[in-house]
Amino acid sequence: MSGFTTVDLGCERGNNAYNIVQWMDEPQATQMYMRTFDELWNDPVKLQDVTDAVIENISTVYAEHAPEMIYLTTLYHILFVLVWEDRMRLAVAYKETPDAKSTGVRVERYYYTDWMPVGEAIPRLEGLSMDAVYENLVRRIAGSALGDAPTSTLRESVAEQGRRERIEKQIAALEAKIRREKQPKKKFELVTQLRALQNMIEL
Repeated sequence: MSGFTTVDLGCERGNNAYNIVQWMDEPQATQMYMRTFDELWNDPVKLQDVTDAVIENISTVYAEHAPEMIYLTTLYHILFVLVWEDRMRLAVAYKETPDAKSTGVRVERYYYTDWMPVGEAIPRLEGLSMDAVYENLVRRIAGSALGDAPTSTLRESVAEQGRRERIEKQIAALEAKIRREKQPKKKFELVTQLRALQNMIEL
């Protein structure tokens, strides 16, 4: 074996035409290989632990060029196109200004399309202003998550989505509690609460 990578171990296919991996089950041969490995592993000249150095370099690069900081400090609306091999998806963040006196923005949530073949996720730009184009993009990418009420503003639609999600979590927790409950009277009370929550979702 020429190395200790996944390719050298035979776990993955590499660029070489062939790769020789020798397998032996004799105890003496196994012990010899183990001694050789331990000698190399514990030799500070031939082998160095670079974990801390790698983490430090990654942390430094991230701190200086954090994508979240770049995104949060700009007031421009950004459409992300994520590509993986022959698939792609669109992503956009819904941002709000916390209050009238604030000059920054707050990312409330991200919306994504499903993965699809490259070239199919071509967004249609509609609107008479950049804000209108952005809102239409968010609605198009979010799809059914924001509902289909035509008179709601984007802010109202996002708030309504948050309300539905909170109620759905309460429903899930209540359904689990009902399944565990043994007393008929208590279970009836829980079912009544469940129906009330379900009616709130349907509103």
